Amino acid sequence: MPPQPKQARPAFTAGYRVSRSLVGLAAAGLALLALAATAARADVEEEAWAHFESDSFRLLSNAEVELSTQILLDLERFRRAFAQLAPGLDSSFPVPTQIVAFGDAESYAPFKSESDSANTRILGQFLGHRDGNFITLNADPRMSGGLGIVIHEYVHHVVNQNLPGVPRWLNEGLAEYYSTFRVEDGFAMVGGAVDRHLNWWRRNPDISVLEVLGEPRNAPVHSLGDAGRYYAVSWGLTHYLLSTASGTDSLASYLEEVAAGADRSEALLAVLGVSRRELEALLRSHVAAESLPANRLALDELGKMAIEQENTSPAATLVVLGELAARLGNEQHAEELLSLALGYEPESAEALAGLASLREGQGRLEEAGLLYDDALALAPGSALPYLRYGRHLLRRRELVPHGSERAGELAIEAKVSFLAAAGLEPSFAEPRVMLAFVHQLDGLEAEEGLVHGKRARELLPTRVDVVHILIRLYLKQGSIDRANALLEGPLAALAEPEFKEKVRDEIERAELLLAARAALSEGRWDEGLELFDQAISYTVDAEARLQMEEQLAQLEQRAERAKGGAGAFR
Repeated sequence: MPPQPKQARPAFTAGYRVSRSLVGLAAAGLALLALAATAARADVEEEAWAHFESDSFRLLSNAEVELSTQILLDLERFRRAFAQLAPGLDSSFPVPTQIVAFGDAESYAPFKSESDSANTRILGQFLGHRDGNFITLNADPRMSGGLGIVIHEYVHHVVNQNLPGVPRWLNEGLAEYYSTFRVEDGFAMVGGAVDRHLNWWRRNPDISVLEVLGEPRNAPVHSLGDAGRYYAVSWGLTHYLLSTASGTDSLASYLEEVAAGADRSEALLAVLGVSRRELEALLRSHVAAESLPANRLALDELGKMAIEQENTSPAATLVVLGELAARLGNEQHAEELLSLALGYEPESAEALAGLASLREGQGRLEEAGLLYDDALALAPGSALPYLRYGRHLLRRRELVPHGSERAGELAIEAKVSFLAAAGLEPSFAEPRVMLAFVHQLDGLEAEEGLVHGKRARELLPTRVDVVHILIRLYLKQGSIDRANALLEGPLAALAEPEFKEKVRDEIERAELLLAARAALSEGRWDEGLELFDQAISYTVDAEARLQMEEQLAQLEQRAERAKGGAGAFR
């Protein structure tokens, strides 16, 4: 990208708006922020950054404009091609997704989750998070492979979003298969040969496909012994299955069998109708072919695509980089960049909210609250500040007495903030999750929470916590049957056994409390108190258990008084 003309910019300390959020900060702290911002300014001002946008992605890049546009165009083409080749999988993002392309290794170095080593060079990464994804890559034209790595991780995200519990070999195999995406002669193509995998097959005449299938699903690849073997066999088997209509049908049947609890190795052999030796021979024959079959789509079948370059402020660039640094866990770098953003634009709501989030992570809730107050007073145009502020309010709520008037006020204020976030970005799932969550609390209606929870589940069908929130809302409503239906259906498919048992205990506790209340209301004191005591035994949370024990003591006193006359619980 050609150098951009320098513009006069305000000094950090002089340009910073005097606000309530700064009144509580020590002068020494402000001086440190100013020094940090000055250091960060020296690094950032040497680079010319630009923002680009397509239908599905946002790109921040300091690479050449033509190259930046091509990166975004290729990602958009891949997303559309993937949607056509795998129509059963939802390839959309229920969270904002920001791509950052670095024009060279030097500018990329501070924004990697791990450093390059003697044997490994990081060319691209996918950083998934419920508050927003980051895709980063080295866009140096002298390098290659970054886009393939990003696509590999993108496919993992889509698979995990759509196919909970998918076998590890298939997850890796799909990611490797689609990472070969390229545009050639007017076609978008996937499924081409991967040289390193073909070389592995040639060097290893004796293979054990079923041994790979049995590897632990959650184990890191580097812990599986020969990672090259794992990727090569996973890719070869996946490529074979996706190369014919009968193979894709067999793959669908295989996933159904595995979901029903069948052994992964036996299920694969059964749906293919082959023995172990026959399967290995089929794979060796497939990868030894002179040319591997690939899927291709004419570019005009993908629809028209418009890539627009946006005119944005330096502050907007620094906020993105600051959020990326925070996502990587580099708090000092994040603070430097966000502080510098405020030097350019003292009334940047997003920068203030980003700093507030850092303060909150450090346990400095009072400072975080003042920064959030300032951020929201500026009426931010994005959802994240409102989402973070709502969570901040819920954290403050945990510090006030349970059942107090202030606790109720904080819950309502949090709800209002989550509603603002959902209104600004309707396709962003997390505000819906938090709206469902907050309606579990006292004083808020379960029915409204269920509306948001169901929408969150449409956007996030594999999130265990969303199903759990829906179960709790049904319990709050007294709908035991609906809670059990979610436990035995979606939660059973998504959650680990220990978690399912925990939720089963919650349902049992709610059922006992309903029965206890019914007995007490009818004057059956002994039965009601016994049921209430049983419900306490199902309560794991120490604070909730203590509150219930206090309620039980009060009920026992009322029971004693009622037995002296004719009274019932109301």
